Amino acid sequence: MPNGVNYGCTQCDKSFNSSLSLSRHQRVHSGLKPYKCCHCKRSFRHNRTLKTHLIIHSSDKPNRCTQCDKSFKRLSSLTRHLMIHSGVKRFKCGHCEKRFTHSLTLKSHLRIHSGVKPYKCQYCDKQFNQSSSMRRHLKIHTGEKPFQCRQCNKTFESSASLEMHVAMHSGERVFKCDHCDRQFKHGSSMRRHRKTHTGEKPFKCSSCNKCFSRASNLQTHLRIHTGEKPYKCDHCNKSFNQLSNLRSHQRKIMGKNPSTEVVIDSSIPIDTIISPCKETNQKT
Repeated sequence: MPNGVNYGCTQCDKSFNSSLSLSRHQRVHSGLKPYKCCHCKRSFRHNRTLKTHLIIHSSDKPNRCTQCDKSFKRLSSLTRHLMIHSGVKRFKCGHCEKRFTHSLTLKSHLRIHSGVKPYKCQYCDKQFNQSSSMRRHLKIHTGEKPFQCRQCNKTFESSASLEMHVAMHSGERVFKCDHCDRQFKHGSSMRRHRKTHTGEKPFKCSSCNKCFSRASNLQTHLRIHTGEKPYKCDHCNKSFNQLSNLRSHQRKIMGKNPSTEVVIDSSIPIDTIISPCKETNQKT
């Protein structure tokens, strides 16, 4: 090919030094995905992307960390993981005190504060602030469950769900807090616990600006403003805005062993309004 020849895309201003590169690029505009996974329904624009995707269906994790017992399917995942051991967190959030080892993690975190949700589901109107959240959501529509348990053959939508399930078989607490010695069976439990160290409170009440570390705590708090009382006593029809208040009421009228039956008023919509919170040092 003669020097200086460029192949320009007719749909954008990008240009390439070969017709093959241009042809691959044009699939971005056409939506063509000729490379199909033989294990699930996913398709890809490029063969290299398919090869990377196929790793998730394999049980092999050849990239082992030399400082702990973790292994990874991808070398890039191992490289990111090694920064955890280095302890270096160069990227600081300008809205709260959180720091990150990777710039991409900081960029993703910033959307909690900005409220930006750039990832939209192609099947419904839901939007997400992280691409990983959108991909998990998409599996609700596609029914894709590519992660299989070796012990019982049950399949799952995500590797995280499979890890939680495997922990049920082994009883192993594989998720360790990086601030203390506590360990957890589930990653979600560890992440909730970690907020007790970081003080992060990303869930903000739209009525009084109070901030919370958990969405469930915000949901409970919102009933103060709405007056909703979804928990009904099955003995006197008195209603309460918190389950703990109902339990306390039942102990007073019945003694030490309140009824295990809880009647929830399904006619009351519990509308959780979650907005990004910058004031992370407010107390719950």
